[in-house]
Amino acid sequence: MRKKIASLFIAVFIFFLLLISPIKTPIKYGLAILVLCILLWITEAIPKGITGLIPAILVPLFGIMTFEEIIVNYMSRVVFLLLSGFIIASAISKWKLDKKMVYSMLKLSNDSRILLLVIIISTGLISMVIANTTATALMLPTGLSIINCCPKKNKKKFAISLLLAIAFSATIGGTATLIGTPPNLIVAQYLSKESINITFWDWLKLVSPFSFMFLITLWVVLLFRYNLFKREEINIKIENFPLEIGAKITIGIIISAITIWSIKSFIPVLQSIDDVVIGLIAAILLIVIPIPGRKVLLGWKDLKIPWNILLMFGGGLAMGNTLFVSGAAQYLVNLLPSFPTNFILIILIISAISNYATEVIPNTAFVATFVPVFLVMAKSMGINPLFVILTVGVCGSMAFTLPTGTPPNAIVYKTKYFHISEMVKTGIILEIISLILWVLYVLFLSGIYF
Repeated sequence: MRKKIASLFIAVFIFFLLLISPIKTPIKYGLAILVLCILLWITEAIPKGITGLIPAILVPLFGIMTFEEIIVNYMSRVVFLLLSGFIIASAISKWKLDKKMVYSMLKLSNDSRILLLVIIISTGLISMVIANTTATALMLPTGLSIINCCPKKNKKKFAISLLLAIAFSATIGGTATLIGTPPNLIVAQYLSKESINITFWDWLKLVSPFSFMFLITLWVVLLFRYNLFKREEINIKIENFPLEIGAKITIGIIISAITIWSIKSFIPVLQSIDDVVIGLIAAILLIVIPIPGRKVLLGWKDLKIPWNILLMFGGGLAMGNTLFVSGAAQYLVNLLPSFPTNFILIILIISAISNYATEVIPNTAFVATFVPVFLVMAKSMGINPLFVILTVGVCGSMAFTLPTGTPPNAIVYKTKYFHISEMVKTGIILEIISLILWVLYVLFLSGIYF
């Protein structure tokens, strides 16, 4: 508690220092609110969701925007798309569809190498539709069960690799779909302001190939890092349970939503339907459809909606808008050292900044507040903003070296199966590979689309 009080005091003190600084208004107001929010998000001196509400209070007070102008960020279309994703995830968890998929895939082989790959792919697939924190929490008991069945000879190495695989694949999988993680939706929101509309299908075809390549890369890295190339049999007990009628209906609704999201660009009559509308229809159907023996498919008590994430998400969008309106975004760009004019070097630098900054700053907060800065920079340099903003979003999710980097990292670290140095060493390797792989991937994409 003392640490939180001290962090709050320091954040407020720095906030007031910026307010009395000689920087022009309203730029200094925008910077002061930005620094206050970032410090509170990093230290968690107050809940992250409450910090997300700070722009809604301070921006109107300082006259940067009216309350009506700032509050629309909390009611953005992508907020509702994120909300529909949380409702769909609640239905998946209630009817144990995630467990059913994992158990089905575990039947493929008892080879330790293949089991590691199965865990990576399963976790990645699950985190494409539910939050990576939830995906990690779900997969952890399965992972621990596999570890307990592992022969003693290589048990420690396999345990470390499996736990890191769960955390890292949850993070990587979240980048593959538009609803996989909040930063993806933030990127889509800012791109729409630049008249670049990214649909569910657009994101899938743009980013999912990279995500799947990186999942396979993760498997190979772990095999090399922990010398797991030798075949070892692991015999695990797999729970079998039939799909209830509610689970089958849920599968039908989710598959229908994903199918419409994917094909609507090719069918003229569906092109005018917004992705948010499709998501909300699916969410509402999951809540109101009655089933035999129960009142509804998904009761109100079954909804697991992390309001702190929604509020932080809205606050991030509000903060980004504040940087634009106050002129703070341009001010920060002017402070940056001269960037090289080479497109690939620019992408590499932005990738590195986004990657390593999110080891200490929550990725949602970082992407929401710094996309405007890089957007202004891209415009001033005459660079197409698509790949610049996409880089911030994707690489901003690739925090692998510290338990504080992402909730999945923290969850597996708490198992006490490995020292923090194991995560740091493996994470550094993966982050370097992610930077190289992403730059090469962007180079490939830029050749296709431009």
